[in-house]
Amino acid sequence: MVSSEAVPFSKSGGLADVVTSLSQALVGLDNDVRLIVPCYGSTDDSLFTITSMRLSVVLQGGDETVEIKQLRFLGVECYFIVHPWFTARKGIYGDTSFTPYADNFLRFLLLAKVPQLLCAALDWHPDILHCHDWTAGLVPFLAKRDTSGVFAQTKSVFTIHNLAYQGDFPRFDVLMGAMEVDPRMLSGAGIHQRLNMLKTGLEFADLITTVSPTYAKEIQTVEHGCGLS
Repeated sequence: MVSSEAVPFSKSGGLADVVTSLSQALVGLDNDVRLIVPCYGSTDDSLFTITSMRLSVVLQGGDETVEIKQLRFLGVECYFIVHPWFTARKGIYGDTSFTPYADNFLRFLLLAKVPQLLCAALDWHPDILHCHDWTAGLVPFLAKRDTSGVFAQTKSVFTIHNLAYQGDFPRFDVLMGAMEVDPRMLSGAGIHQRLNMLKTGLEFADLITTVSPTYAKEIQTVEHGCGLS
């Protein structure tokens, strides 16, 4: 599981509840479930007693070192990404005035790059990468571009919780992230093209799901498709 939030560690909406509940349900069906989620300034880090490792994530401005802290919670192995881009802020996506953080592209690119590095370090080859909403939208793309062999037999599932939030960013942000761009990742036209993280998840995941059959039908209409076709 790759998510930007999960109860009781972080929550801004229903996504956090679903991720934790689904993880626990899958464990109950005898699956090996591991959750990757950022550690925010609002996260109670007193729960973490084990520092698993440090990973070096390549970005355009240089490598960023992240600390991984581990906790087993109700049968789910949880890995928390500790980095100032997350821990130095109380909010998950923005400040108290609901203004998104200006560096959200880099923050969630960091989240998207950790699964490959972590799985390689653990020598763990998951059957499925389950990615939730726009903040994990780059994971299926990066998994398909992985040449290490870690995800050679891995399929990806992308779940839409709220289509209205798409993670739409200028091309300049992509350059800062040192990441190649496929035309299918873009929304808009001409000089107005922007990288759309949710669209990226939709284009590159092996399977797409939503939170309900009704919502799946709604978002395929012009009225509720939020500009995606």
